Amino acid sequence: MRVWVAGFSFLGLVACGAPFADGAAGPSAAADSSDAGVSRAEHLDAGLADAGPVDAGRLDAGAVDAGPPEFQAAFHSALRWSEEVSELDTFGMRIFLGRGGDRVRVTLRAGDEPMQLKRVFIGHVDARGAVAGPMVQLPTSAQSTIPAHGYLSTGEATFAAQPGEEVLVTFEARGALAASAIVEYPGSKVVWGELADQPAALDGGGDHPVLLALTEVDVRGPPARAAIALGDSITEGYVSGDDDARDAWSTVAQRALGWPVVNAGVSGEGIWEEQQALADEVLRAAGITDCLVMLGTNDLGQLDAPEIERRLGKLWATLAPFCAVHALTLPPKERCDDCGELAQVQADRKAVNAWIRANGPGLIDAEAALRDGANPDAYAPGLGEDGIHPSRAGQRVLGQAVAAALAP
Repeated sequence: MRVWVAGFSFLGLVACGAPFADGAAGPSAAADSSDAGVSRAEHLDAGLADAGPVDAGRLDAGAVDAGPPEFQAAFHSALRWSEEVSELDTFGMRIFLGRGGDRVRVTLRAGDEPMQLKRVFIGHVDARGAVAGPMVQLPTSAQSTIPAHGYLSTGEATFAAQPGEEVLVTFEARGALAASAIVEYPGSKVVWGELADQPAALDGGGDHPVLLALTEVDVRGPPARAAIALGDSITEGYVSGDDDARDAWSTVAQRALGWPVVNAGVSGEGIWEEQQALADEVLRAAGITDCLVMLGTNDLGQLDAPEIERRLGKLWATLAPFCAVHALTLPPKERCDDCGELAQVQADRKAVNAWIRANGPGLIDAEAALRDGANPDAYAPGLGEDGIHPSRAGQRVLGQAVAAALAP
């Protein structure tokens, strides 16, 4: 493959185990913007005006509403980094769906420079990992150019989607492609040439488990609950640097519930960064009824507890008009690299968690699910990976706790 350039050196995040996750949330973490809320009308593309949240009040918990079919997010990812490719290549992203229905549409995002997009297809993947049946083409213009950091949604196509199934989305593109920060989509490939309708050709290409360009797959079906998870590397699914998004706590909860719990986690995320990215990366997700917020770990050591609490309160209030907000407490923190004194960080974390338990809407106690009973600053045996991130077992336990809290 030719001229692959990481526009933000996201590979450094992977190699270092997502260094921001230790509390160094980046230079912007200590700065705050105005307290003005995010306006959907001001920030969302007119073409996505139908992507608003479903009225959670008209849906029983986990139940299907009797209303007409509508599009809701079956897959979502917040792609904040960039990769560049010099010539038209075919990308095959293997992902999984949290929702079933009869029609699909796909949204793709450009990276730090414009991205040229040609054809887009979707196909079923069988239990052996092979494409089952013909690929279905999604309508696009013959040659679309997506501006830097912009989005393009395809037209819709008939596709019998099943909840929990794995699918392959192929597309032909060149230029700058938005990218994930971590490795967690095994089976994804890239091959030179215009071969999006020939998935077998990807077998001769290169592995590319970092997600590229594909930010959302929406499926049309009966309206139901659909949640989105906001957070940092713990939510995105980072464990050891060679991961699988199917192990992330949001996916564990999705499997248990049987309805979408899509993932907008971003490694290195702090509360302020999330507030700035809401319109681009969260509020545009189609048909969301519930928002799960687990943020603040990367702010520890940068901000004191009262400021973290103020920012969390502001974020909850911004989200409240769009979805039912569920506040998660912060997981244990056994070590602190470049984020101040560990004792102070742990004291601030406990203070923030006490405040969340007293004030948080739709409380889900992540710390209680993961902590050692004798030491709330430590993970229970087997549930921690590196003193900061949960292990795969920890992700599973957290996902089960979230599902139990969201279930009817």
